[in-house]
Amino acid sequence: MTSPVYERDVSAFPFSVGTSLAFESLFEGPDAPIDPDRQIPQQVNITDYNELWINVGTLFRNMFTAIPRDRVSDTVSRDCVDVLASEMSQILELVNEQSQGKTRVIYYICSYKGLEKEFKGALRRIPNTDKQKFYQNLLDESLNKLLRRVRETRELDIKEFDVIIFPDERINALMITHYAVDLLSAKRFRSLELLESHTGVLKKFNTWYTKYFNGKELMMIPFNESLIKFFGDNDLIVPFHFKVRRVIQEVAEQHKWNYATSMPKVRSDLSTIKDHFARNEILKML
Repeated sequence: MTSPVYERDVSAFPFSVGTSLAFESLFEGPDAPIDPDRQIPQQVNITDYNELWINVGTLFRNMFTAIPRDRVSDTVSRDCVDVLASEMSQILELVNEQSQGKTRVIYYICSYKGLEKEFKGALRRIPNTDKQKFYQNLLDESLNKLLRRVRETRELDIKEFDVIIFPDERINALMITHYAVDLLSAKRFRSLELLESHTGVLKKFNTWYTKYFNGKELMMIPFNESLIKFFGDNDLIVPFHFKVRRVIQEVAEQHKWNYATSMPKVRSDLSTIKDHFARNEILKML
């Protein structure tokens, strides 16, 4: 029987559909898109960026979610590694050709093992259901095998980090990742913009609040390492209790915060919270 990874949905590029839809904002694909009526959100010029950073965990997520749901349980890490290596090699060729060598592709993997140490007070999401545990185990096994393979064959170069990403130099970069925490390394780049999988939307810093848990409602909340501990995200950090988040939102609305509000102002405004216990607990984590 054919491996389920070879039955996954693709689109205009022979990549897992979520990955392909991102690249369709960059280049015209060789094949018909999965949805012929879909409008490309915007055309992104790859040569505006020195480097394209791609989280390999996101390539895995896009592959996994493109597998027919009734075949997911038949998926094994060996086949995942083959597909990931193939997609990564093709993406390297595509970007090099389309940018005429002006844009480098940087693949990276973050372990996130030091997440709670890096963001003191944050609560890490733990897989609870059988489906979540299966996914996490398959992800870990596939990425570990992929790293071993590329170390031996040198067919690809993959940078490894814990939580914080360290580019070799301050450059203009485009990033493909579904992990909101990755964006907190933006200060180490000259500029960093996000190209979303699946939507293909280009997101600049002023729209990163959408990467918080239920982030579309949080336009007034700056996106940073202090506030992500409260508002969480969809993959790594559990959001704080709704009542605590609501208190912070009320302060943000009252004092007219926006994406650019500085942390000194955030701390100053939060120090005006009347509830003594809530104020102290919140300020203690900032």
